[in-house]
Amino acid sequence: MVSTVTDVSKVVALYCRGEIAGAVCIERLGQQGMGQLGGVMGVAVAMAAVPADGAFMAAMVGMAGSTLGYAAAVAVYEELSTALHDYELAKEERIRVERECAEAVELIRQYRRDMSRDVENYLATHDELFNRAFDAMDQALISNDIDGYLTGNAEIQESLGYLPRFRTQQEFDDLMASDDNFVL
Repeated sequence: MVSTVTDVSKVVALYCRGEIAGAVCIERLGQQGMGQLGGVMGVAVAMAAVPADGAFMAAMVGMAGSTLGYAAAVAVYEELSTALHDYELAKEERIRVERECAEAVELIRQYRRDMSRDVENYLATHDELFNRAFDAMDQALISNDIDGYLTGNAEIQESLGYLPRFRTQQEFDDLMASDDNFVL
């Protein structure tokens, strides 16, 4: 009993001082050490309940108490060990998920920076063209110049990557008069 209590108390003291983690503490206590301690405690409790003059009865109760104490201590150890193992797995999973989330957030931030840069570059390079085309369209409306309006519109279409089907009123009329399918 003294040996078991001494071994267990050393491990518990290390844990209480923070020198070892809970997982290491449970491992060091181990099933055998906890079982022995539980058995000894079971004998002590059982023997306290039996009168001192019944030696045979005391022996029988002591053995039963030892067995029950051992079984209870082993069950507690196994539950602690399982819970600790489950906790470690959950902790590892949480850390993995947090790492993946952090990576995803960083990618989103990088995509946002790239998109902002690309939009700024696009607008900076096309701003003059858009302004010139819209000014030409405004002027064409004021002076009732259909070809000027269509030419400004065609410039905007081209800057957006489209191929205009017509640039003048005559090209539009020819397109409408043709037998070709008109696809928008």
